Amino acid sequence: MKTTYNDPQVKLNTNRRGKTDYDIVVYGTRSLRKQLEDTVAAAIRRYMEEKEVGTRKLSRLTGIPKGTISRYRNGTAKYDPDYLCAICIALRLQTCRQRHLFRMLNWKMPDERGRKRNRAYIIREFLDGCFYDESYTVALCNQRLVDAGEVSLTPLFPPKEGK
Repeated sequence: MKTTYNDPQVKLNTNRRGKTDYDIVVYGTRSLRKQLEDTVAAAIRRYMEEKEVGTRKLSRLTGIPKGTISRYRNGTAKYDPDYLCAICIALRLQTCRQRHLFRMLNWKMPDERGRKRNRAYIIREFLDGCFYDESYTVALCNQRLVDAGEVSLTPLFPPKEGK
């Protein structure tokens, strides 16, 4: 079942100026001990809190069920690569944060080489662009994937024209 979402997206990060500390951006701390204890669930919670996005809003932004997002935040669910990509796009995460999440799960980020090249290329375009451009949304990514004959990340699609 396709769902649509029309509400405002997460805002772009246009107020960052000057140098940023990689450890703070990715881990939220400079403490090596805390960095080594970081989990996917803790990182997702941290990124959601920073963006002021709750479970309900993230569900609407991604098309992922609220219960699944809640289990991701609690670390009690098995993570799905497509859902993780959708979360990264919806939260407009920097590439270093995306890599951090994928690395903790021992996954590779979607790449335009290898099998399913077209699908991976589209997903990677949205992962790379979401931090910088408001038009890069999960709904539009899903539409581009389906238009290319590929499987969407989630059931979320942009609203139809004239509706």
